[in-house]
Amino acid sequence: MNYRILRICGSLGFSQEYYDIDKLGELPYEEQREKFQSQNHPPPGSWSRCMSELGNEATDVLIDFIPMQKQWCRENNVSIDFSTKGWMFKLLCEHVRVYKPDVLFFNAGCFTWFSAAERATLRRVYRFIKVITGLWGDELAGEASYGKAFTNVDVVFTTTPTYLEKFEKAGIVASMINNGCFDPMLANRASRPTSGQITWDLTFIGNTGFGCDQHRQRYVDLVEIMKMTNLEIWTNEPDLKKISGQEHRSTISSVVKWPLKSSVRLTLKLMTDDQLERVREAPWCNWALAKHIDSTLMKRKGVPVRGQFFIDRKKISEMFPERCHRPLIFGTEYYRLIGNSKISLNRHRDEDADYGNLRVFEATGLGSCLVTDKGKEMKDYFIADKEIVTYESSEEAVEKIRYLQDHEEERAAIAQAGKNRTLTDYTVANQCQEIHEVVYKQI
Repeated sequence: MNYRILRICGSLGFSQEYYDIDKLGELPYEEQREKFQSQNHPPPGSWSRCMSELGNEATDVLIDFIPMQKQWCRENNVSIDFSTKGWMFKLLCEHVRVYKPDVLFFNAGCFTWFSAAERATLRRVYRFIKVITGLWGDELAGEASYGKAFTNVDVVFTTTPTYLEKFEKAGIVASMINNGCFDPMLANRASRPTSGQITWDLTFIGNTGFGCDQHRQRYVDLVEIMKMTNLEIWTNEPDLKKISGQEHRSTISSVVKWPLKSSVRLTLKLMTDDQLERVREAPWCNWALAKHIDSTLMKRKGVPVRGQFFIDRKKISEMFPERCHRPLIFGTEYYRLIGNSKISLNRHRDEDADYGNLRVFEATGLGSCLVTDKGKEMKDYFIADKEIVTYESSEEAVEKIRYLQDHEEERAAIAQAGKNRTLTDYTVANQCQEIHEVVYKQI
């Protein structure tokens, strides 16, 4: 065995529904975990299997999914009060104590669930930990700077040159890996024919962007494409929180802090954009100040600040109820839907560094013709108009979708070429190999 690795993951929004439908609560913990993995929860579900095939001992933990973690606690004689603050870190410590991993791998968003101080505690208490690492490719939230957010980490894996540069500027050791993480095993299970199987012309599966400031343009584009095509969407859009008078009521603390906040806002208004961006990246900048800076820059650009863009906007599912469906909770059903879609639409987050998301590799890997934004960036992964189709605006997307729908042979050829590329270069096994090569040198 090379090393023992524990991947810390988060659950998905529909985890409880899947847990109840499949009656997983009646099963031992390990069987529950395997059931989740078999449905690609969390993606990629075969990650620990692929790491094991490289000569490591690997397992996943859905650290925030309480029903499953209560079962683990019962089986391991661990007592955790899930109603108290800090329960998740206490639970992680218990998993580390029992599993004794050489490597802790924080998967995506889970990285920032635990502070630099908590990572330092893990190193100090559990001396058998040799490497703390993980995958990150998102905008920061809760922390202003990469330096603060990723202190006490040996190496961070990221997926674009933009993020690599951010980490290097912050003095964080980072390694760029391929973002493609398609799971052929689950795809093979999902592709088994079923009776009454439907073929869809054009689909989009996932967050429509409604209510999410990182997905403003996705929402705008989807609305326009829905108007002009026969697009079908599978999604679960959130209800926006209403701000009540109670939440606006002044407190002693807010009154005391008001002069300081006013002074900060005035200072920010007087600074240039370059000065604001330098402060934003400074190691001493906290999250509250960072949000003020972001709001100031957005106002100068004439862009609605966070929390205001979706005021008075409707959910897409309310505008087009006949073509919006509930999200699929079984990974096999999700994969089957994509595989039976002639064209799969994709739209990345608004930030420049986000491209090559999971949907890109799921659609191509399953043989659907991918139509996606960010064509300039996607050339790093696929050949445009040969393996995928790209667009720069909703109008261009509609034009190309209509062309593909009128030219079936060309659409099918692009879909097959995209599938060949993903199955060759962008599988879970490929990504795990890249991670393993870096981690092995750190041990």
